[in-house]
Amino acid sequence: MTGFLRPGIARASRPSRAWTILFWAAAAAAGGAGTWRYLRSPAFRLERFEIDGTRRARTRDVLAALAPYEGRNLLLLNLAPVAAAVGRVPWVDRVTVSKELPHALRISIAEKTPIAFCRRGHALFWMDARGEVVAP
Repeated sequence: MTGFLRPGIARASRPSRAWTILFWAAAAAAGGAGTWRYLRSPAFRLERFEIDGTRRARTRDVLAALAPYEGRNLLLLNLAPVAAAVGRVPWVDRVTVSKELPHALRISIAEKTPIAFCRRGHALFWMDARGEVVAP
């Protein structure tokens, strides 16, 4: 029995398995490097905060809570710590944080409702419906 190919005709060469693996590894590395560079670029840097729902809460207190997050990459930003930081501001009851691409965070605040005064020494403080002291 003779071989499939006729004598004198060269068999088609196929790249070795090592070259194929090397090619796909280089392609994956280049794609990963491009993605990493794009995510670290200033294209999605957090520059603006859009705050809704503040009547009693001071905007400067909310902005002070948000200051550590300014300039960070919006795509990589975890919103849970941002919401927790704003939630520690007096008068803030509930917070909703969403990303507004390419450069902003939208913060919606639901404030506590004051229902009574509380006296501590010579100072008066607001109390909310849960009986917690809100602010002077």
